[in-house]
Order: sequence, then C-alpha cells, then structure tokens
Amino acid sequence: MQVDFAFRLPEFPIIGDIDGWLILAKSAAEFARRLDRVELKPEGRYYLVDSIGNEWVFSTDGQYVMPTLKRKWSKKKIVQMYNDSKNSEQAGVKYSERSLSIKHFATIFADIVELVERSQ
Repeated sequence: MQVDFAFRLPEFPIIGDIDGWLILAKSAAEFARRLDRVELKPEGRYYLVDSIGNEWVFSTDGQYVMPTLKRKWSKKKIVQMYNDSKNSEQAGVKYSERSLSIKHFATIFADIVELVERSQ
C-alpha cells in the first residue's frame, strides 16, 4: 500500500489505533507494510500519535497521513489508549496510571512502544 504524508513526516515511531488494535511503525515504509496486514474501513479515519505526542490522522479514502490541529497528547491519554486496546487485553497487561506526573512523556511512550511491539 502506498501511503503519502501531507505537510511533513511524524517523529517516528508512531502508534496507531486501528479498530481497537494498536499498530507500531518505526518508519513510513513499515507503516505502509503494517497497513497491508489489517482490514481498513473504506473512507475510514484512524488516529495516530508520534514519539513527541503529536496527533496524526490516516485517511483511507486518500491513503494519506496528516497532522491534526489538536494539542499534544497527554501522558494519561496515551496510557489510556494502550490500556483500552485489544493488545493490552490479549496480553493481559495494563500500564500503571500511578506516578505519571513524575515520568517524562518520552519514557512512557517508549514503554508503550515496547508493550505494543511484544503484542504484534
């Protein structure tokens, strides 16, 4: 699948929520390969987050990824995304929401990346 990026590239790795399953990609090419393995809804919109917390949207009707105008993701939001995912359910692992205030976003993101990587 060919995927175009509008305006700029995200800061890889990125994590995307595809109907409750999280996918992880460390490059644009890997993202395209991962999308080939999942069933996408026609005219669907799927949200992604990059390593610095920027939100992106993947649109299936045009096969493009573009940044949204929303603020950066919070630490709590990315933890909730993982904990609510089918990946977390299947692995039987939840990321602790305690002590998020003392952790940097980059640390939490790296932990979530590792958890998603194990479940792919």
